[in-house]
Amino acid sequence: MNYREADRKLYEHLQRRGFQGREQDALEARLFEYSWSLLMSWVVTGEIYKRARDFGRPVPMDAEISQLLQNDHVARSDLVQDALLAALPLFRKSLEAGKWDAERGSLTTYFLGASLLCFSNAYRGLARRLSSRDREAPMGVTPEDLALLDEDQIEGEVGASVVDREAAQHFLLMLKSPDREVAQMVYDGAPISEIAHRFRVTPDAIRRRLRRMKDTATAADLV
Repeated sequence: MNYREADRKLYEHLQRRGFQGREQDALEARLFEYSWSLLMSWVVTGEIYKRARDFGRPVPMDAEISQLLQNDHVARSDLVQDALLAALPLFRKSLEAGKWDAERGSLTTYFLGASLLCFSNAYRGLARRLSSRDREAPMGVTPEDLALLDEDQIEGEVGASVVDREAAQHFLLMLKSPDREVAQMVYDGAPISEIAHRFRVTPDAIRRRLRRMKDTATAADLV
C-alpha cells in the first residue's frame, strides 16, 4: 500500500469519527511537528521566501526581520508557531469540507500547504509588532517590562481584565483564529497548561501570545 492510499484510508477513518478524537489529535500532532522542523529550517536558510512566493503568498524580504529570525531562535519559533496554529483549524475545516484530494498529494503535503498559506499573515503580524515596539520604545514599554508580570496575572490578562462580558465578547470578535480560541479558553477559566496542551505548544508560547493580545485589548480601550 502506497502512502497516498494509506492517507486515504486514514482520512475515511477520521471522517467517520467527525475528525475528532485521539486519532485526529495524533495526526495533527505529527503534522505540526514535521512542519515545525521544516519551516524552522526554511526560515533560517531563506527558502521560506521562495516557498511562500511559489505558493502565491509572497512576503516582503525585510533585512532587519530576516536577521532577527536567523539569530533569534525564540522569535523564529514564535513566527513558525503562529503560522502552524493558524493552519491547524484551516486544515481540519478543509478535511471536514472534503477538500483534500489524495490524488494531488498526501495529508502531510496538504497541511504544509495550509501552513504556507498562513505564514504570510504570521510574518506580516511580526512586522507590525516590531514596528509597534519601535514606536513604543521611547515611552518605556519593552518586552522586558512585560516579562515582569507574574504568571497569575498573565493567565488572567485577556479574560479577567476585560471589564464585562459584553466587552469581552467584542474583544473576542476582534481576534482571528487561533487567537480567538486561546482567548476564549482563558476567559472560560482554562489554565495555561491546558491551553498549551490543546495547541501542542509550550506554556511560555501561550503566555507570549496572551501578552500580544493584551496589547490589542489595550489599544482597543478594553482594559
